[in-house]
Order: sequence, then structure tokens, then C-alpha cells
Amino acid sequence: MKVVIFPGRSTDEDACFEEWSMEQLRSRVHLVQELDQLADSMIAEAVQLCRQYDIQEETIYIPQKRLVLV
Repeated sequence: MKVVIFPGRSTDEDACFEEWSMEQLRSRVHLVQELDQLADSMIAEAVQLCRQYDIQEETIYIPQKRLVLV
């Protein structure tokens, strides 16, 4: 399976649904509805995280090795 995405293009933009059975169409609608619910849940979770936490600045020092000319 190879997944290819094109930003700005909808999922079924080029799909032709005329030959799909009613059951196939219902299945596709159900899948899209689940995806919408998942996106809504992710947005709600991100909003909750933003409201729940404060941003604080801290400085950390990381020991690093480097090469120098002597």
C-alpha cells in the first residue's frame, strides 16, 4: 500500500461515485464522518492543553564535544 497526499486537495476530489453501490457510499460516508470526529477530538485536546499549561522559559546547558584548531 502506498499513501500519497496532495496538500490543498480534498480526499475524494477526483473520485467518480456513479459506479459505487449504495453500501460502498454509506461505508465511505461513515469513514469520512469518523475522520471528522477524530479531527474535532484532536482540536479539542490541543485547546485543552493550551488552556491547562503555562509557558515558562528555562535555560539548559548541554555538554558538547567539538573540534578546534590549536
